[in-house]
Amino acid sequence: MLTSLHLSVALSLLFVFLNFYIRGYIYTDSWNVLGWDVLSYYTYLPHTFIYDDIGMRNAQMMQDLINQYKLSGTYYQAFQIPNGNYVPMYTLGMAILFAPFFFIAHLYVSIFGGFAADGFSFPYQFAIGNGVMIYIVAGIFLIRKVLLHFFKDWEVSITMILMLLGTNYFHEAGSDGTMPHAILLQAMLGYCG
Repeated sequence: MLTSLHLSVALSLLFVFLNFYIRGYIYTDSWNVLGWDVLSYYTYLPHTFIYDDIGMRNAQMMQDLINQYKLSGTYYQAFQIPNGNYVPMYTLGMAILFAPFFFIAHLYVSIFGGFAADGFSFPYQFAIGNGVMIYIVAGIFLIRKVLLHFFKDWEVSITMILMLLGTNYFHEAGSDGTMPHAILLQAMLGYCG
């Protein structure tokens, strides 16, 4: 008999598999997980801890990184304010969630070298792109726990299948884990539990 616990394990394995499969075999820039909108969530970390530029004054440096790593077409992720500094278009909540993986990657690059310690080279992308899977997997079990407070196990299984496989969550958790959507759903349910 398939219980919600078995389903949680199976869904977790599915999303971890998809994370690696999609990045490794479908995307041409397979680890470009810090680009586009994610750049606005993430940029707080390298600016603060690598470039000592918390005011984000050096737009040319960001444009050079965008060009080097193909992070996006333009530097639309931040807006210039009257004092000349730049402000990211999103708040720093996701940067806090990315921080443990950022520091692991930075430590790795600092010790072993081989990659630029610029906040965007492969170790940073790899650590953050895979690190968020910890939140996604934990969230699946959190969703189960919250639902079990209100429903029977078989109802929880059906709800999880519909919610996690039948909505945009499937895409967000399976291939766009660095975007906030999958993680925020779980945070919201955790707050409710």
